[in-house]
Amino acid sequence: MVCIIDDGIQLNHNDFGDNLWVNKFEIPNNGLDDDNNGYIDDFQGWNPGSNSDNVGVDGSHGTPVAGIVGAKGDKHLGVTGVNWKVKLMIVRNSSGLESDILAAYAYPLIQRMRYNETNGAEGAFVVVTNASWGIDFLMPDDAPLWCAYYDSLGVHGILSAVATTNDEVDVDEEGDLPTLCPSDYMIAVTNVDHNDNKVEAGFGTLSVDLGAFGEDVFTTALGNSYSEFGGTSAAAPHVSGAIALMYSLPCPAFMNLVKEQPGDAALLLKQFILDGVAPNESLEGITLTGGRMNIFNSMLLLNQTCGDCPEPLNVNVSDLTDMAASLNWTSNDSINQIDLRWRNIGAIEWNLVENVSSPYALSDLSPCTGYEFQLKTYCNQDTLDFGENYTIKTDGCCVPPTQVDFAQSSSSSPVLASWESILAAESYNIRIREGALGEWMTFSTGEPSFVFENLMSCTNYQIQVQTVCENLVTDFGPT
Repeated sequence: MVCIIDDGIQLNHNDFGDNLWVNKFEIPNNGLDDDNNGYIDDFQGWNPGSNSDNVGVDGSHGTPVAGIVGAKGDKHLGVTGVNWKVKLMIVRNSSGLESDILAAYAYPLIQRMRYNETNGAEGAFVVVTNASWGIDFLMPDDAPLWCAYYDSLGVHGILSAVATTNDEVDVDEEGDLPTLCPSDYMIAVTNVDHNDNKVEAGFGTLSVDLGAFGEDVFTTALGNSYSEFGGTSAAAPHVSGAIALMYSLPCPAFMNLVKEQPGDAALLLKQFILDGVAPNESLEGITLTGGRMNIFNSMLLLNQTCGDCPEPLNVNVSDLTDMAASLNWTSNDSINQIDLRWRNIGAIEWNLVENVSSPYALSDLSPCTGYEFQLKTYCNQDTLDFGENYTIKTDGCCVPPTQVDFAQSSSSSPVLASWESILAAESYNIRIREGALGEWMTFSTGEPSFVFENLMSCTNYQIQVQTVCENLVTDFGPT
């Protein structure tokens, strides 16, 4: 199920039919919260502005967006969406207020949480939200609750596809929300045309994940009609529709992960979307993947996990220190045994550990050293060879801090500079100068912070930090 958060939808459009979700646990228009989910008469979806299920049109935007995601297929009429047979949950929200945005996202979250808690007996199986809207030139600090909500959605199994700005700007530098929200559960989308060329739209190597077709898309329109629709608003729903389509693949191993660890399943699916992109010259060097979404490639990647004896899913590393790491994965009931082998990168011999379980703790490692590991799967009838190669690097490297943060209570008060603690550090040198040409003044500190006093108000300063380790002093880090 895809939750379309937009300005409503033409409910009686011929191309939607029973693809429109209704809350079967709610009796419409009786003034009661029949399913006890906190919403009264939420039969057709939800409208936080009117506190009702009035999700009919408030503009001309939501109807074409929904058509791209899930206009009904195989009906000899009109158009079809990326996903021919899908449920579209409609949440109407035309406000740019952070409080209203949170209220809009709360509805699919509550429904998915109930679905997870009741094993599908209640709630709704929402797998992705679509936001073909945003606010230009804002940074995550301007809306911290909004940005944090994508993680709240994600841990319960909901990815979020968002459209970046339609301005030709580097959003990493200029800002854009929700594109810049730092959530692993969000996919930010820019726009390419039918010739596979990026058109005027936002970009950013840190924040914009990939491109999707979004120029002159023929889709549903008001008045039970059809028209061209474009921009990143049309690109994002292609990604939303693709995510929902991937959940339809018959894959017991993946669905077991969805039930047991919905957040991990969402992250795995996002990785398949990103890894499956088709390389695209117009996106190379200006987006995270340098590619345009390719549903076929992503479906193939997911299908590789679906055999009778699948490789472990969601392999990852946690609790990484200078001398230890925890290796984690998810396996299903068809797997009887997993063996692990690991070694220093570049070493000839492997260390073999038989019949391991997740999490597995690697210990007695060397600081600032690269390691690689592989897993081997045994099932009732089959035994796989050692699979994908995973790499890690232990902490303990002598490196300069990558970012320095500043805090000041007033224009005349001292300035607190702080940065992430470097494990190998014995101390730090911090230097400051006025403007870009002033003379550097250097100070030392044993803590990952330093207080500058008596600085002149309304004056630009440059500050850099270097790390002092036992046998090494780094260069000064970024200004």
